[in-house]
Amino acid sequence: MIFSYILFILLVCLCAYVIWWSFKEPLRLYQFPFFITIACLIYIVPQIFALIEDPYPVSPNYVDLTILLTILSLFLFFYGYVKKNKDQEIIHKKNNIKDLDQRIFYIGIVYTVIGLFCNLAIGNVDIEQQRMTQWTGILTVYAFFQRLLYFGFAINLYFAIIKRHFLYWFVFGISAFWPIFKMLFYARRTEAVTYITIVLLTLWFIKGVMPQRKLILIGIIVGFFFINAIGAFRAELAQLNIGYSNWQDFFSFNWMDDWLTAFQNVDWWEENIKLFQSSESEDYLSTAHSSETKYAASVIQVTSETGQFDYGTRYWNRIIFGFIPAQFLGKTFKESFYLQVNESFQVRIFDYFSTQTFQTGYILPIMGDLFSQFWFFGFFICYFIGKQFKNLWLSINQKFKISNQILYPLALVFTFSLFLGGLDGFIYNISTFFIFSIPIKYIEFVSNYYQNSILEKNK
Repeated sequence: MIFSYILFILLVCLCAYVIWWSFKEPLRLYQFPFFITIACLIYIVPQIFALIEDPYPVSPNYVDLTILLTILSLFLFFYGYVKKNKDQEIIHKKNNIKDLDQRIFYIGIVYTVIGLFCNLAIGNVDIEQQRMTQWTGILTVYAFFQRLLYFGFAINLYFAIIKRHFLYWFVFGISAFWPIFKMLFYARRTEAVTYITIVLLTLWFIKGVMPQRKLILIGIIVGFFFINAIGAFRAELAQLNIGYSNWQDFFSFNWMDDWLTAFQNVDWWEENIKLFQSSESEDYLSTAHSSETKYAASVIQVTSETGQFDYGTRYWNRIIFGFIPAQFLGKTFKESFYLQVNESFQVRIFDYFSTQTFQTGYILPIMGDLFSQFWFFGFFICYFIGKQFKNLWLSINQKFKISNQILYPLALVFTFSLFLGGLDGFIYNISTFFIFSIPIKYIEFVSNYYQNSILEKNK
């Protein structure tokens, strides 16, 4: 256990160093190392402390390995980012994108309408289906296209700031209503982080505006306090069917009173303290305590002891699950694309420990995910991801394209799910957002082509 604490201290020191590195220059607060480290610090570090105190049923040796792999992941993310040759000087001019193609605005409207429709459609689905941990059927289609609202929000914000006309601000207000509503009354932390990041980065790209570092530090502290307790708040809301409701019930709720009641019922301080507390094994197995990190540790132990690696099939299967709709093409057709080299983690863990070490719906953190796929070799992917984020950051500050400047904050935000939920979800999310950006990229390509043609003729 002493060695576990030493490794834990090293992890905390690494997090502290990257945070210090980020705060040295304000612009680094908008870059990949800062976001990935905050994700580790908020989600993983508290769970690792609890894991050291209560490793059951994981062997102490594999607790140490789990911490070591967490350190390795974070270090390679950071090293891949800073290893790039010396940063080219970023010269930012206000209003870099002065001429916005009006067709992009129309795309923003279409994306907003589709995104809002899909959010409304989800509300018309049976409550019990909404409460399922793994959505299936038409819900997966709605969930896929509701993400268009991210793009619609970002595009409309661009036009509102640059054009400064009532029409654009009105359209932006429509696209902003539902995100704000979900943040407040559905307690969606991903929504909150996503839209706040889009706003902050858009202000930087267009106006060169950045918040003070003190405000960001306060935001991190407040975010840590609320984000880790948001599950309890969401559970209180669920008791009132808020967040899992049909639209015919929408106007029957006394929204403000119910929201305040749920907020007051949560012991916010106690919920945060729980993160650092150990639990008795009986409590853990009765699912009174949650720990994705303990799930990762059990996966690492089972994989190491049995030698059963999945060799990347997890990522392929996630793409198939997300992009091939069984309700349109048939369940048999969809399942024919799945690759299965081993039993599921649920089966393997139960066979090895003779008990279940996780709750239904747990997501697998990056250290357990990569180790279960490629052993230690999988962690080179962390270096590659860090390097690609550096290339993207330099690109968007030197080649001013609205498509990349919209894509970047979305990719940055979903690094939170990268650390907590592994590579499979991150690949799916990035692929989805890239597909959504294709119409914008096409317009930019055509515009650049015609501009270059005109320049050639004038020579």
